[in-house]
Amino acid sequence: MTMVKQAVIELILLTVASVGVALAANKIREHKSIELTKNNFDKGSAPARNSVAGTPHGGTPSATGALKPEGITKPTQPVTPIANTAPAKVAPDEIAKAASKKHLEHDFRIISLEEVQRVFDDPQTARGLNLFVDARDEEHFAEGHIPGAMQCFPYEARKCLDRVKAAADGADKVIVYCGGGDCEDSIFMCRELTEAGVPTEAVFLFEGGWKEWIAGGLPTEGAK
Repeated sequence: MTMVKQAVIELILLTVASVGVALAANKIREHKSIELTKNNFDKGSAPARNSVAGTPHGGTPSATGALKPEGITKPTQPVTPIANTAPAKVAPDEIAKAASKKHLEHDFRIISLEEVQRVFDDPQTARGLNLFVDARDEEHFAEGHIPGAMQCFPYEARKCLDRVKAAADGADKVIVYCGGGDCEDSIFMCRELTEAGVPTEAVFLFEGGWKEWIAGGLPTEGAK
């Protein structure tokens, strides 16, 4: 019994000595000392590893972990698409009317029936200082025209333009007429004359034409 008791005492002394050495060594380690009251083997509170995108590898990004792209702004209003509308179709008759109206634009001086009558009665007209030009074709001219008028159809101007131009040189007034109303030939004849060299200021357009002349009961010449 004495030997056993002695062995137990030696074991207790050895244990105490070992604990003292361990405490002394832990004191020397300072900042890296082991806290005896802390459970150093508990990993339950360790932070979870995050992937580069803030989500587990292969997972779907969460609402709080998704990265916001830089330099990209979300439009505040939806973009309205441009309607693919075809140009409106214009009827052929409208195109013809527009072309005709543009073609009939002119700067020639307009003369009324009263003024035409005064020129007709002017003694200067009988002496060739005023000239009447009938822009209708030969058939209509033969049926009746203003007395003393010269016939020249603008679409056949090569046949008569030189003769009319020679008579118009030096005239104070060159009065051009056709059927009147919708007739356009008088406008074309005025252009033929001015392009041939007759001064524009001497050319007058009688828009009422033959219809207005005979409606006024004025003298006529030609077939009855």
